[in-house]
Amino acid sequence: MYYKDLAYNMTFTNEKQMESEDSLQREAPAALKQTLQIALSEERSMMGTIGCADVLSTHPETVSLCILPKEDGVNGLIQHKLIQAYCWENDIPVLLVDSEVNLRKILSREIKNSIESDVSCVIIKNKEGPLSVAETTLAKYYAWLIAHDVDPHPILQLPV
Repeated sequence: MYYKDLAYNMTFTNEKQMESEDSLQREAPAALKQTLQIALSEERSMMGTIGCADVLSTHPETVSLCILPKEDGVNGLIQHKLIQAYCWENDIPVLLVDSEVNLRKILSREIKNSIESDVSCVIIKNKEGPLSVAETTLAKYYAWLIAHDVDPHPILQLPV
């Protein structure tokens, strides 16, 4: 990681901070998987570009997270850029994941007709009550990305 290239006169506090940041990066994919599973069980998730775009355009204040799988096709790439821009305009965190296939595998345990379901965009709606450990980890990870101006955001490798 690029943190290892910091100046040689690092303090103990900075080493602790690096360990914490490294652990956030390692824990983020598993935390995202758990967050998806929790949101599905609590019926706080929505899948599909059209449905997600509708919620984002009418009630963006109800959305806490947007998840987009890596897209190689031009049409999908344009849709993703538009959704990202809309999310950023409304201060909605956007996380990118390695593949639609892996995202579908995680979601397939909970959704009917998982083969036909559109997972090109997944949003998670706000939760009433305290966040889970996984959701807190994701929030810290996203805050770290923003605080360190990491752009483009890394693509998370989802554990299946």
